[in-house]
Amino acid sequence: MRVLNFSRLIVLALAIGSFPGIALASHISSTLDGSAPFLAAGVDSVTTGTMTERLYRDGSTPGTCDTPKGPPVNANMTGTFRYDTYTITPTVNGCVTISSHYYGGTSQFQVSVYSSFDPTNIKANFIADSNASVTTSNREFISFMAHAGTPYTIVVWNPTSAAENQPYLFELSDSLARPGDFDGDGFTDTAVFRPSTGDWYILQSSTNTTVVYQFGVNGDIPIDADFDGDGVTDLAIFRPSAGQWWFKRSSNGVVYGCIFGASGDKPTPGDYDKDGIADIAFFRPGNSNWYVLRSSDNFATYYGYPYGAAGDIPVASERK
Repeated sequence: MRVLNFSRLIVLALAIGSFPGIALASHISSTLDGSAPFLAAGVDSVTTGTMTERLYRDGSTPGTCDTPKGPPVNANMTGTFRYDTYTITPTVNGCVTISSHYYGGTSQFQVSVYSSFDPTNIKANFIADSNASVTTSNREFISFMAHAGTPYTIVVWNPTSAAENQPYLFELSDSLARPGDFDGDGFTDTAVFRPSTGDWYILQSSTNTTVVYQFGVNGDIPIDADFDGDGVTDLAIFRPSAGQWWFKRSSNGVVYGCIFGASGDKPTPGDYDKDGIADIAFFRPGNSNWYVLRSSDNFATYYGYPYGAAGDIPVASERK
């Protein structure tokens, strides 16, 4: 992370769930003052201004994708409250998660999400917020379900005049949608991998309930494949930074890991040796070669072959 020379530094990290069409913008800095924030890649528009009212954080629960939160009441106070807004438009449906935390200083800030923001009517079009202000000692989370082609406005605002001229930083990233049959009922389950926590959220088609598993870390690429041949998709990741593959067999819960590949390789698992079990495989854009680690001999040997040209994208993976 680039170190910013601010006396007070706020980091607002946004994990944009299942939006591969959004250009990612990272480490965007601004200040709650009279200047409009910088328009970065992945952001449609920005504004700045003041409002004469503010919302009241009830200190109970944040808005989440699973449990949306109704509009809170207006706070019993008036004054001048500075805000900056960032409007984004996802290209596919998904769950947006906003993680906000504080670095230094003595002030506070708050984050709310709207379908459209009207500073003269701060309860209108409200979607989600955290359960409390972000201060020197806490971290807050928000999530909400978003729809493709629909704009959403994220509002960063100061709850007191003491937060005027408060610098902050936010990052945009995306979770990745990975469908697969994780519950073994023969139907595809909706699933996302959340890089910020390494959590998998799986909506099981058999029960219509969501289960959560922790497997992986930030920077890992989620994989959907059946590496033990039991007909159930295993939790699996490719770690480009180390060229590592890790998967947890659904048949017995045993975790398997190996080194196969390098940073820049595109994971392309599939049943290349026709034994009914997914092989570990990748496509290397630098030389347009495919490499396959055979499951038929318990991932002991591999082979490679050229197929494609510079600039080609492996169809087997559809991963960026």
